[in-house]
Amino acid sequence: MTIELPKDWSQVTLRQFIGLYDLNEMEGDDFERVFATIALMADKDIDEIRKVKLKDVKAMIKHLSFLKDPNIKGKVRRWIPLKWKGYRIAKDVRTMDAGQYIDINYFLSNGKAPANFADIMAVLMQPTRFGWFIREKRPDEHEEIKQAALDLPMTIVKPLTDFFLQDYAASAQAMLDYSLNQMKAEVKKLTDSQRNMVGST
Repeated sequence: MTIELPKDWSQVTLRQFIGLYDLNEMEGDDFERVFATIALMADKDIDEIRKVKLKDVKAMIKHLSFLKDPNIKGKVRRWIPLKWKGYRIAKDVRTMDAGQYIDINYFLSNGKAPANFADIMAVLMQPTRFGWFIREKRPDEHEEIKQAALDLPMTIVKPLTDFFLQDYAASAQAMLDYSLNQMKAEVKKLTDSQRNMVGST
């Protein structure tokens, strides 16, 4: 039996990354987790991995040692070719429409971080016409783009989500600061009007 394993993060898909995250929650002994990890990375059934000789399992574990490194390096892309289609990436919160912003906020706040990366990518990925002009997403297209995003390598997904989340956090902070300043201004107006009323009586 031939078992092919990724050699670095550029060969690990978002689908596999989500699977790795789920394995952290897996109950059972360490051997089971090792077999499950190898099976996930090799895209094989775990029962096939159980038939592998122990010396080969040891070599596979060594081969997958890059998974311990959380620093997934890659460049933030503006355009992604995927399955005969092209997608522009909405990298700037300020250029998003309100619906995209609300969707991103929902996927960030419901607590399933890596599992939601595919949904976040589906919001960020804008379908193009002729490979360049952004076109309107069809209402049923989110799920299709999400499924395509699951096959993206982590060297595309992680830098993009990190970059976007930094931008998102900065934007959210700016909105919070604006709201606080508006509230302070309203409180000042109220206190000033109360003083004026007290002064006039």
